[in-house]
Amino acid sequence: MTAHETLKILHILGTVLIFGTGIGTAFFLLMAYRTRDLDAIRVTTRHVVIADWLFTAPAVIAQPITGALLMRALGMPRIRHGSRQSRLSTC
Repeated sequence: MTAHETLKILHILGTVLIFGTGIGTAFFLLMAYRTRDLDAIRVTTRHVVIADWLFTAPAVIAQPITGALLMRALGMPRIRHGSRQSRLSTC
């Protein structure tokens, strides 16, 4: 497996982690809120925060890093915000 393939896999896994954790935690929070049981909501919210720290935060940090490394591996120019190079051409 090449470095490019490894970066692509890591980038895709990060996306899946962000999306999957978001959907899963939203579902469990919704189910807890529907019970109107404050203890269930408290426990579920605590678990959602733990899941966000364990899964979502590292994936969010890894996404721009793997994205930048993929851009470099493909030979794409570095984008600088505010410069003419970063604006989309309308021609």
